[in-house]
Amino acid sequence: MKVKVGVFSATRAEYGLLYNVMREVDLRSKLELQTYISGTHLSKEFEETYKDIEADGFKITAFVEMSLSTETPLNMADSMSECLKNMTEKLNLFKPDILIILGDRYESFMACQAALISKIPVAHIHGGEITEGAMDESFRHAITKMSHFHFVAAEEFKERVLQLGENPNHVWVTGALGIDNIRNLNPVKKEDLEGMLGISLKKPIYLMTYHPVTLDDFNSTQELQNLLNVVFDLKGTLIITGTNIDPGSLDIKSTYKEFLNKQHKDLDVHFFNNLGFRNYLSLMLISDIVIGNSSSGIIEAPAMGVPTVDIGHRQKGRPRASSILHTDKNKKNIKKTIKIALSKEHQVKSMNQDLPYGGGDVAKNIVDVIINLSLNEAIKKTFYDV
Repeated sequence: MKVKVGVFSATRAEYGLLYNVMREVDLRSKLELQTYISGTHLSKEFEETYKDIEADGFKITAFVEMSLSTETPLNMADSMSECLKNMTEKLNLFKPDILIILGDRYESFMACQAALISKIPVAHIHGGEITEGAMDESFRHAITKMSHFHFVAAEEFKERVLQLGENPNHVWVTGALGIDNIRNLNPVKKEDLEGMLGISLKKPIYLMTYHPVTLDDFNSTQELQNLLNVVFDLKGTLIITGTNIDPGSLDIKSTYKEFLNKQHKDLDVHFFNNLGFRNYLSLMLISDIVIGNSSSGIIEAPAMGVPTVDIGHRQKGRPRASSILHTDKNKKNIKKTIKIALSKEHQVKSMNQDLPYGGGDVAKNIVDVIINLSLNEAIKKTFYDV
């Protein structure tokens, strides 16, 4: 009998990382892939990206409906409770033998709770990491404590998972899934990207993603506005990608809208809510710098040799390659940091550096472990004292 392996995804970025895991599970004759799709994947506003999952050849086992309003604590609580209820219902209907959950999103936190009360073991990917500027860090560590098997991206993350009392025999250092995407990437050519996106990619090219900083006292739009005031005077092409659904996301969208309506003398500005991970990585590959506060600037960009200008505290605590330049929200400091990132010296440095997140084959290594797990008593955990 095949082992039913469920995979939960609620965002385009999450799916981009889970794609190779899902493909690897699907290829194994001893495993049966189940997919539990929720969040922005089901939203018309976010281009119903569940269709991308289907286009990639995956059958969707269950649509997990939930509200996407997160602007107030009550809105967020309603959304979370809806996800918990519907995910629990779907898990008890389709009964996976194990559920794979990635990262630190509140949707993943609810999916993990649903699995716990349904007595389904959870395999957690990307545990033990720190993102001090976001409430996601607390969700990540809580998911670790509710999970039974752990696939972490670096040795120091394993140490944190062990500090939380997890069984050392159930923690594997496999590297970051984003590295798999880069190693397996068949990039879209520049001229093809221009045709598909309907734009002209004039150098220098800046790829920007900015998400709400959910735990800082200031409004995230203040930091974003300072960044936009600086990039307004740049020359070349600026590609902006959409934000997560988090508290503050509506303010960020409003700030983008105002910026896009301005006349830009020497800068071509384009906004895309959803590029898809292949187009996104293909754009990153030809970009001169990546700007913002996304984890892709910390993990994927260095692996491609592309400099990153990391703004603010959202990614504080993650190991960093030397190509990553950090700056606070001060406009002068942002401008200075972008100038350094564009310098020939730093561009060359970014092409020759040590990488902290492994060298690929992550999905294969994860599934190699899962296929040999003993799941009969996995739901019963023992706290391991350090």
